[in-house]
Amino acid sequence: MSLKAVIFDFGGVLVRTHDQSLRASWERRLGLAPGGASAIVFEGERGRAAQHGWITDADHWRWIGQQLAVDDATLAQFRADFFRYDILDLALIAYIDRLRAAGYHLGLLSNASDDARRIFTEVYPVLPHFDSVTISAEEGVMKPDPRIFRLALEAAGVAPEDIRSLADAAKLPFTTKDDLRGCFPYQAFAAPMDDVVRVHGSSGTTGKLTVVAYTKNDIDLWAEVMARTLTCGGVTRRDVVHNGYGYGLFTGGLGVHYGAERVGAAVIPMSSGNTARQVMLIQDFAATAICCTPAYMPYIAETREKMGIDPYEIKLRVGFLGAVDGCYVILIAGFVHHVGIRVSQSAGAGEIAAIAVNLVAAWCSGGRG
Repeated sequence: MSLKAVIFDFGGVLVRTHDQSLRASWERRLGLAPGGASAIVFEGERGRAAQHGWITDADHWRWIGQQLAVDDATLAQFRADFFRYDILDLALIAYIDRLRAAGYHLGLLSNASDDARRIFTEVYPVLPHFDSVTISAEEGVMKPDPRIFRLALEAAGVAPEDIRSLADAAKLPFTTKDDLRGCFPYQAFAAPMDDVVRVHGSSGTTGKLTVVAYTKNDIDLWAEVMARTLTCGGVTRRDVVHNGYGYGLFTGGLGVHYGAERVGAAVIPMSSGNTARQVMLIQDFAATAICCTPAYMPYIAETREKMGIDPYEIKLRVGFLGAVDGCYVILIAGFVHHVGIRVSQSAGAGEIAAIAVNLVAAWCSGGRG
């Protein structure tokens, strides 16, 4: 089935912020935390209300002025500076025009207030380049609520029955990380809270954390996939698994824990930190498998050496190092000379239920000692 339509987002795609310096300057001037300018404009209850069309754009900006305790002239200058470095990607517009000339339906989808059509016409004149436009304030629903994607697809002439194979996925719009952050904390959940049994989240190092909910079935699926991952890496019910991933909002610790239990292995729920104690328990509990980040593994090996523990007293035979990139660079530099075990790099993403993928495995055959 051939591609029928291409749908583009506005913010972050057609228009991107190329310089944050003016926003940062206003944050310092107004006593806002880093990122506070974007938060007051786009996030929170009032920001979402404007993007849902429940309040007008004018009402939203009056409220911002009140929150910042500034007069109308200062507010106008803040607004102008906030968007000053938002630049329209003209090369992308030219590409859109070529797609349209080739016969594709071009759709525009945006979380935006009731002032969007004026902005899309007068400030960033993009409307003439699209066949259909779906704006959250006009529809009363915003991304990533699946209803707005359904509306955008209907406007583009794409029906559910058109999606019949993996190749047809190219017809569907993308959900971005910013979409998920914009629905903090619970607006992106596809299940009612009555069915949610656990909530996890990302670190939030780049702003608002992304929140992920799990139903009982999700937890069961997660455990099954982690069990398969561990099995692929060599874990059996006879193993003792030392789990050095953090327990808490981070998905690593509990995922490994339930997966190892599903295999039938014994689990040591150590979590991260206190490296000397980690080494002691690895030795005393005769752990045969270890799970932790690749950056932490060299510390464990170095601490074992400083403690004077004979490497032949360590029973580890398999390891699972994941959660960050660059596994083997760190592994080879800091670990291969200390132990000889079969190591797998596993990875997952909380946004897709932290499903683990046993990516690659390598035999680390450095001498034990």
